[in-house]
Amino acid sequence: MSELATLGGTYTYLNAYIDLIRQLDRGSFTKRVRAPLLIVEPKKKKKRASFAAGATKHASVDGTDPHGSTLPSRLLQQAHELIVHEIRRKVSEGSGRVMLGRAADCDVVIGDETVSMLQSVFLFDADGRCTIEDMETTNGTLLNGTPLAFGAPTGLKDGDSLIMGDTRLLFFYPQGLYDLMRALVSDQAG
Repeated sequence: MSELATLGGTYTYLNAYIDLIRQLDRGSFTKRVRAPLLIVEPKKKKKRASFAAGATKHASVDGTDPHGSTLPSRLLQQAHELIVHEIRRKVSEGSGRVMLGRAADCDVVIGDETVSMLQSVFLFDADGRCTIEDMETTNGTLLNGTPLAFGAPTGLKDGDSLIMGDTRLLFFYPQGLYDLMRALVSDQAG
């Protein structure tokens, strides 16, 4: 999977992950993609369901938006324009904290002036579960529409919607994205 460099960070498009889902079984996919993922919603375009508009209802494969489309079908339709960041440190040494923000030295760089230089921090427990903490930013960080409190790491689950400034993201563990997309991708192949 090729990564594209941007503002000191790296990203790839969702269609590269979907190609891997088509080619690999779940175990092989999760060995290849080890870090949790953030899918960035493209800037607003008319007539498109938003990640935050209750459209995810937290990654329900069966749930539909007001237009009758499911989350996996929307992700598949937009895969060529959806940027995906892996939540991992740029360098292996240092703390287990993964920093997200606008600054080039953050591990995950979001190119949006409404995102703080250091917006939030991701932490991992011994089981690999991920938490997020807002860094007491001006605009705050919303998790499924609820503001995060500074100093209170909050657990993340597949399909969680994050809003940071004007940027909307979806969170997935690799196995969660695989499970969500696999049935739809398999249906298209046959």
